[in-house]
Amino acid sequence: MKCNARVADLRDLPLVQECVEQAYRPYVAALGYEPAPLRADYGDLLRTGVTRILETPEGEMMGLVVFFEEPGCLLVDNVALFPKWQRRGVLVEVFVQGVAEARRRGFRYVRCFTNEKLKRNILFYQKLGFEISHREDLGDRVAIHLRLDTESLSERGIGGWLLARRVGA
Repeated sequence: MKCNARVADLRDLPLVQECVEQAYRPYVAALGYEPAPLRADYGDLLRTGVTRILETPEGEMMGLVVFFEEPGCLLVDNVALFPKWQRRGVLVEVFVQGVAEARRRGFRYVRCFTNEKLKRNILFYQKLGFEISHREDLGDRVAIHLRLDTESLSERGIGGWLLARRVGA
């Protein structure tokens, strides 16, 4: 599903907080703790310009994505979608835009992470062409880090091919 992304500003704060709450609160029971996005300071994230608002072509907020630059890669730190926009292809579009953004910035890789308990997330990222780069034991949980090589997208199976085709690889 096509969505537009724009840099968020402080006027977006109430909707950003509502979206994050609706997107991440359901994970608390499965994980046994509040995921980091529920504890993040969105005022600070909005002031630093790393948050993008995802909107329909008509301007309705679908969700948000938080990107950070790391050496040689773009980190997709957090994607939150309002429930009505989940499982409708928006997440694929987020990664299409993430790959395009990484390329614009001269980065070869896009990186993301998820909790090892969230098997569906891991499988989704792998279908898009991400590979598990490493596991990180954080004591009370294990993070699975995944990395996508934007230069070899067309060789990464169906999802990687889809991303490659959409970004012109």
